Amino acid sequence: MQRKETHSAKIWWSLALFINVLLMILAIFTKNIPGCLAVIVFGIYLSKYGDPVIFADYNRKREEKYQQAQKKRQEYLRKKEEDAS
Repeated sequence: MQRKETHSAKIWWSLALFINVLLMILAIFTKNIPGCLAVIVFGIYLSKYGDPVIFADYNRKREEKYQQAQKKRQEYLRKKEEDAS
């Protein structure tokens, strides 16, 4: 049941993102400044609440890679300090 709810939420947020892109294109072509501002606000809302749903796997993998890079960086700096001493 949880997977179905997650899949449904992912579809909804993806559709909202697609609509946001279409509205942004429309607002730019019609030179509608209030429309552009409204779409930007909606885009910020999407990035805050929709991103963790739509890109959950990507964000998790990116965080793992970042943690690995941090660990390697710390090891490199520790080794560099030991060699300098």
